[in-house]
Amino acid sequence: MGSVVRVIAVVALCASSCGSPRARGGAGWSTDHVIPAVAAPPAPVDEKTARARVDAALAAGDDPLAIVVAAGAVSRAGGEVDADARARVLAAVDRLRGDALGQAWKQLTPEGFPAPAVALRLALVARHTGDLRGALPWLDKAARDPSLAARAREVRAAIDARLAVAPARVAVVLPLSGRFRRLGTELRDAIELAARRDGEVDLRFLDTGGDAERAAAAVDRAVRQLHVAAVLGPVGARESEAAAARAAELGVPIALLSPAQHGAAPDVGVFRLWSSPAWEAREAVRVAASMGYDHLAILAPRDEQGGAQIGAFRAAARAAGVQVVAAGQYDPTATDLQPDIKAFLGLDPRKNQRLARYLRRHGVKKGWKTFTPDVPFDLLFLPDDYQRASLVAAFLPYFNVELRTEEVMDIPYLRRKHGGQVPRVVQLLGSSGWHHPGLIPRGGQLLEWSMFLDVWAGEDEGFATEGAASFSRAFHDRTGRGPGAVAAQAYDAATLLFAARRRAASRGGDVRAGVSAALRSARLDDGACGPATVGPSGEIEREAVVLRIDGGQFTVVER
Repeated sequence: MGSVVRVIAVVALCASSCGSPRARGGAGWSTDHVIPAVAAPPAPVDEKTARARVDAALAAGDDPLAIVVAAGAVSRAGGEVDADARARVLAAVDRLRGDALGQAWKQLTPEGFPAPAVALRLALVARHTGDLRGALPWLDKAARDPSLAARAREVRAAIDARLAVAPARVAVVLPLSGRFRRLGTELRDAIELAARRDGEVDLRFLDTGGDAERAAAAVDRAVRQLHVAAVLGPVGARESEAAAARAAELGVPIALLSPAQHGAAPDVGVFRLWSSPAWEAREAVRVAASMGYDHLAILAPRDEQGGAQIGAFRAAARAAGVQVVAAGQYDPTATDLQPDIKAFLGLDPRKNQRLARYLRRHGVKKGWKTFTPDVPFDLLFLPDDYQRASLVAAFLPYFNVELRTEEVMDIPYLRRKHGGQVPRVVQLLGSSGWHHPGLIPRGGQLLEWSMFLDVWAGEDEGFATEGAASFSRAFHDRTGRGPGAVAAQAYDAATLLFAARRRAASRGGDVRAGVSAALRSARLDDGACGPATVGPSGEIEREAVVLRIDGGQFTVVER
């Protein structure tokens, strides 16, 4: 699957059919007990009568319990159900739900058909409701049928892997080879620092090579061979999707280090401890509103991520009581952005009558140079990398949009420039993709006084918190180099997960379920990226660091 959005569907499927101990109950299932008390088995009948009952039950077709019990009577009479009827009886076993499975078992001969198939279903129900040990005797009964033995062994192996947990052990799944190995190394250094601070966790690093299949295989090995309490990573969207699905299937909590959209599903132990583009959009609204801006706009790339950011931006604005008065998108692969920028600013002479009249009066060439557009917003959010963002920003003054380039603008100059009217001055706000030393030489004076968001201010810009400064010193002592935003986020994610593991291990019981429960309410007060919590969605929430370009340098905005 190409989109991380679909990981939720995969995880939900695993929760319902693979037996996550966190997914309990459901329509038709008894979670208090697997086998209720029922009446004694019916009196045996001769094989001919039993076969007639099977035929009648199959012909009626609407009562799977009657079909299964009738087939059991054939076995009790010493006969065998023919191949065609056998397949239909097994289909009826699959249709049995909840207490009907227990009722069927009580009326069957344990060694005879279709009792082993019913036993397998009872084992799966027990696993699904979290009774892993209770599933084991049913698997022994199911294995009496040679056709079900392999499946019974497979389920038992999965249960054994989930029961055998090393409480201190955490697998870290990263791209330690291949084209993303430098990223993987950066993350590993930060995670090992968090482990040293924790002092108890037993880390096991597994290499994905940046491949989704290897990521899923790494999770499989982490559970089946290493018996870990939890998994941290991986980083890529496809790797995270594959790893999350496998982790949910195997019942191990996983904390993803991926910014992709909709990667969390806490009900099945999937968490995302990495700030997402949607989070940046929500933070952009919060920052803007806190600074007094109430007429907002967003201009984002025309792709899946850009669309998600616009949606998150609008939703956050509604919640904050501010207006999104303009939203637009542009082709991130285009070299000529004029058509998209014109559309965003409403500069189509066929629709904008004021522009059409102005062009007729002043001529097309001069008119485009001097026309002052109607700008309804006072802050524009541009979520993109520094290269495209600086290009997009350059088109705005080209169309006579005035950008705030200093704290106090020269109002008399602006009035003269715009024919006696003072235009609305727009504050630019960028995303973390702006945080690159190449932004300043590319943007020049045009981007002076612009702001952008990130989780990490960096060493040169001045640390936003003491936790950031402390992490930076430790990272530098360990590696001889300063950390970046990815290392800071990995450190915080690892710190949250290790603390959850420590709490779960101290309480005893099911350590993996305990890790998931602890992560649902996890809080970090002194992280490298500032305070953070894990929200109800299973995603990390924190306040962004705000930086400004001031005098050709990045500086932290004190708020």
